[in-house]
Amino acid sequence: MKQGFDRFLGVTSQWVAHSHYPPYIQDDGKKIPLDNGPDGTPGHANFPADADPKDPKAFAPYIGKDFSSDRTIGGAEAFIAANKGKPFFLYYASPLPHVSLQVPAEELKQYDGVITEAAPYVPTIGGYVPNRTPRTTYAAMISRLDKEVGRILAALEKAGVADNTIIVFSGDNGATHDAGGVDTKYFNSAGGLKGLKGSLHEGGIREPTVVRWPAGIKAGSRSNRISGFEDWLVTFAELAGVKLERTADIASESLVPALKGTDAPRAQPLYREFPGYGSQQAIWDGKWKAIRTDMTKAIKAGDKVVTQLYDLDADPNETTDLAAKFPEVVKELEAKMTAARVPNPDFPLIGVDPTPASGGKGKKKAAK
Repeated sequence: MKQGFDRFLGVTSQWVAHSHYPPYIQDDGKKIPLDNGPDGTPGHANFPADADPKDPKAFAPYIGKDFSSDRTIGGAEAFIAANKGKPFFLYYASPLPHVSLQVPAEELKQYDGVITEAAPYVPTIGGYVPNRTPRTTYAAMISRLDKEVGRILAALEKAGVADNTIIVFSGDNGATHDAGGVDTKYFNSAGGLKGLKGSLHEGGIREPTVVRWPAGIKAGSRSNRISGFEDWLVTFAELAGVKLERTADIASESLVPALKGTDAPRAQPLYREFPGYGSQQAIWDGKWKAIRTDMTKAIKAGDKVVTQLYDLDADPNETTDLAAKFPEVVKELEAKMTAARVPNPDFPLIGVDPTPASGGKGKKKAAK
């Protein structure tokens, strides 16, 4: 649970976390009951066939009393206050604005007359909880997240450590794939980039990162450096003056030059693979990006796995595949993909790793 941290406050079950009104959160392994009933408010539910989607009361069962983020952001504030006299590291992973679409009612009022609302989200065969005003709720959840960021900043100011505290704000993936009533087209969530959550195309994986450190970073400075979360390991270690026990096998590059305004290109490519969503693989190297998608589909059809190539400097939306024009670049990046990955038998990458032989009943005997 702690994974190297001194303490933990939050939810450890993904299924429980799909509701923002769960029955409990965990504080160092101890369950802390929330005022949402013994089972909490569900994160997944079908809209009853006999319910009226025009009736606000029909959606009341999907909103609880005790919003879990209020508890966790309160814990973050308390942690800052308790540790203000010594160096500390706080990792705050807000569940907002992840579906289900749920937020305290007072947060909705600011969007009255601002948002053109869609039809109520009323799933009948599986799905996240119903919601009467899905667009408004989604916007309100993001506003709630904004307030959480403000509360952390205020807590640092109150503790007298705001100027010499490094704050990093980012996301773990692109916009969700219109699940649970989310409307990515209405909000232009991907900003024209190709793909959504679960995709290694830019719309599914490219996220902005905002860093605040008044004592060390010039306000308003920018960097276009491509990076991954793994880069923060050596970055924080360098800034804290800590020597890592091992570095040879860590694919992490310091972002200190980028923060200080003396940035340089990455020394090594950035590699990603995703066994889910059809089996995918991608690598970023300078302006080039090579990506393989739908490898499972290709293997099942007996087709060859295809590598696409994009020039992200000229084409960040990945509209023009340049693989046929630059076959030597494709070959080089495919070799770098192979060199970058470490096969894991628990997470085989279909299309790259050997396809396991079928077993059990129906297994064909070898021809003699």
